[in-house]
Amino acid sequence: MHRSIISVITMTLISQFLFSQIEYHDFEYDGITRDYIVFLPQEYNSLTEFPVILNLHGYGSEAESQMTYSGMNSVADTAGFIAVYPNAVDNVWNSGISDIPIWLAPDVDDVGFISALIDMLDMQFSIDLNRIYSSGMSNGGFMSYKLACELSDRIAAIASVTGTISQETAENCDCQRTVPILQLHGTADPVVPYSGPVNGWYSAQQAVEYWVELNSCSDSQTTPIPNFDPTDGCTVVKFLFPDCDDNSEIVFFRINNGGHTWPGATVDINPSLYGNTNHDINANHEIWSFVSNYELNRTIGDLNQDGVLDVLDIVEIVDCILGDPAENCLYGDVNEDGIVDVIDVVQMVSLILGR
Repeated sequence: MHRSIISVITMTLISQFLFSQIEYHDFEYDGITRDYIVFLPQEYNSLTEFPVILNLHGYGSEAESQMTYSGMNSVADTAGFIAVYPNAVDNVWNSGISDIPIWLAPDVDDVGFISALIDMLDMQFSIDLNRIYSSGMSNGGFMSYKLACELSDRIAAIASVTGTISQETAENCDCQRTVPILQLHGTADPVVPYSGPVNGWYSAQQAVEYWVELNSCSDSQTTPIPNFDPTDGCTVVKFLFPDCDDNSEIVFFRINNGGHTWPGATVDINPSLYGNTNHDINANHEIWSFVSNYELNRTIGDLNQDGVLDVLDIVEIVDCILGDPAENCLYGDVNEDGIVDVIDVVQMVSLILGR
């Protein structure tokens, strides 16, 4: 009896401790209150800079559901990264999919919001700005591809689960660096078909081919994944595209007969509507295993990303102070006081002169 009571108390304390790692935050961006959920691993402390994985929900979903469904918190707790679940306006990311009438999206600056979110996370928590990653389900995957194109100076690598890249995003892609890509997609996906629609977005295979060409990767290496769960109705083949630019890779998990689902999810969401959930792999493990290989290697003060601190960086810091909305202004905060001002210029001069 006493042992049972102690066990219940212990489990309650553990549950409360784990729950305390989940925080709810919001801030105003472009006149709209944007909110997000943050999961801090048990080892989190303010003396260490932790990597961050953004986990973006699907079309019509929301952050809480994505957190629960994907189950990424357990991997974040073990691996030691911060998982962040932002909410889209009207539950839809403006990821370029609205060219197809049935997939309307609000006309908001979600790329700018994610960039502002990274700034906010940097003020609130101890994060590693060189190790910020984006992942997402469906519409969240589309958005992650858009971030790869438009926020490559801040996102080190991305992973898309059941999402692909819109034609609008692909045609206007402006990567500032090589972005490593992980794609997971089922061949029987009824929502974002593996073969893609006639227009509007690329098929899963086309999306992979697009990035393979963009990143100048070598031919693929094919590896069948063991069928650990023969009852899940699907199997997995891994395609690795090595030797891409900047020592990066592209990885594609093709889930044969897989549906519009998150591999390894503990809850199989309505198989009759969304198809099979694969349990031979776990998306969270694969995402972390992939993205954790990459970081930006950015240096505070090196605004033009040329690897050298010089007068050109000072010019860009001055532009930031004068109100130029440069994406690299964050790296102009040389003294790390949260403000880019003349003191940072003075410190940059000292750094350049070797003082």
